[in-house]
Amino acid sequence: MSGATGYNVYQGATKIQSVTGTSATVSSLAASTSYTFQVTATNSAGESAKSATVTGTTTASGSGGGSTLPKHAVTGYWQNFNNGATVQKISAVQAQYDIIAVAFASATTTPGAVTFSLDSAGLGGYTVDQFKADIAAKKAAGKKVIISIGGETGTVSVNDSTSATNFANSVYSLMTTYGFDGVDIDLENGLNATYMTQALRSLSTKAARR
Repeated sequence: MSGATGYNVYQGATKIQSVTGTSATVSSLAASTSYTFQVTATNSAGESAKSATVTGTTTASGSGGGSTLPKHAVTGYWQNFNNGATVQKISAVQAQYDIIAVAFASATTTPGAVTFSLDSAGLGGYTVDQFKADIAAKKAAGKKVIISIGGETGTVSVNDSTSATNFANSVYSLMTTYGFDGVDIDLENGLNATYMTQALRSLSTKAARR
């Protein structure tokens, strides 16, 4: 329709949304289910004919790493260092833990950016390949494994747009490298809520495309 000012989105025969832009987000869909959609254009003269039908199928629940978390979840920190406590591999974490926070990623010389490297010597020769395989196994068992940022001595600073971008990019790189599901923020030495929010929103967008 020439001069369209809006669009109607139909799911099957039912109009579910009216939008003014050229994109729409449909929520509350069941997993592993096919849906059909059509679009019409609207302006002051009325509504156009429906577009050709498009079919989309939702993914299985929990696809891409672990299942949906239970309503009440148990989380705990797995430490990447030996401080006298019992040293254990990710594979040894008890099954009762729904979320395993790997502690900690640390700051780099680039403002906002973080890095993580496995303390193989302190953890009794735990290799990176074993570590990644253990994370994948926990996720296959329906658990979430996330990277924690900060800690008591953590000095990660996200206080402007550049450092927010560096934070999001570096955390996303760790997620793709090791298979982490997400990030835990444990900054005990101060936090700029405005720019950390910007960083986490950017990270969320990146993670949604994985």
